[in-house]
Amino acid sequence: MLEKKDYESLNCIDGDVNACEEMEDRTGYIGDAIAEVADGNVSIYNSDLWENAPNIEGYIGDAISEGLVDLKNFDLMRLFQAGEYEYYIQLLYDNLETIVYNVAVNYLNENYPNVEVNEKDLEDALTDIDNNNNTFDDITDAVDCLIEEIEEEEEGKEE
Repeated sequence: MLEKKDYESLNCIDGDVNACEEMEDRTGYIGDAIAEVADGNVSIYNSDLWENAPNIEGYIGDAISEGLVDLKNFDLMRLFQAGEYEYYIQLLYDNLETIVYNVAVNYLNENYPNVEVNEKDLEDALTDIDNNNNTFDDITDAVDCLIEEIEEEEEGKEE
């Protein structure tokens, strides 16, 4: 059985890698899941927003420059929330390769527990899955194709 890889924290918000772990249970398009998980992890309590704001100053600036904040009807808490959203988006994209790998490992270990797969072969099977247009089904399909290849190789050796 392959082991999952560790996620890299951006070290600005405590427990941020939990958002990466949430991605492992998603379905549909990867880009949609990233936006949903980022949005779902944004703090709703003012005390949390005030606590995190000094640590995500750059992401708050990004939120302003990307137009995520209505400057005409300015709300400081919404600004902080937009900064957190940008933070989580960055975190998830920075960890996307690991997220894809861990989704594949979970699927592999659950569905093919008796098939021996090495890390390099799995990584190679996943190389084309790296953007918003891919789905989580693309990950499981890549694992299924890899297993098929392994089983064909084993059958060829037996003949």
